[in-house]
Amino acid sequence: MVRLIATMVATAFTLAGCSAGKGDPATPDAEVATVEDQAVEEVPGTPGEADVLMVWAAEEFGEDGFAEMKYAAFDLNGDGNDELLAYFIGPTICGSGGCNLYVFEQDDGVLVERGRLTVTKLPVGVAEGNEQGWRDLVVTVGGGGIEGGLRNVPWTGEAYHSNPTVPPALPVDSMETELLSYD
Repeated sequence: MVRLIATMVATAFTLAGCSAGKGDPATPDAEVATVEDQAVEEVPGTPGEADVLMVWAAEEFGEDGFAEMKYAAFDLNGDGNDELLAYFIGPTICGSGGCNLYVFEQDDGVLVERGRLTVTKLPVGVAEGNEQGWRDLVVTVGGGGIEGGLRNVPWTGEAYHSNPTVPPALPVDSMETELLSYD
């Protein structure tokens, strides 16, 4: 089940500014903590995931940063631990075909990249099927000369297929569970 969906809005993201406060998990309404010029919306009861993604994003994007991040936690491989799906949006990291979707397995607070899907758009979700024990992802594609629609992206054995516009990714009509959207 989806445990967490959060949104970050950033204006200036730097390596030096990568430390986040946490909201009070007992508070029924989402708390907002700041990371330099960023607002982080935490869902109560799930502290830590935003912090781990922020550290990774600081190393990956450096001073170029990003304008927005959406992420969700979902158990993709059936091991009882949630994997993180992160979608970063910004003028220096996206193109006409979309942005990258990152899939991470969590190992004691360390993120292990299990997929970097290019030219994806939102919404993103999962399919009913799975390949080699991992749920198939369903992503939206379109723009940049690509016909729009949904694509089923399978697990390749070590990671998710990186380009959802070519096989083994295939067109599908729907997704079982939506994890990330523009809302």
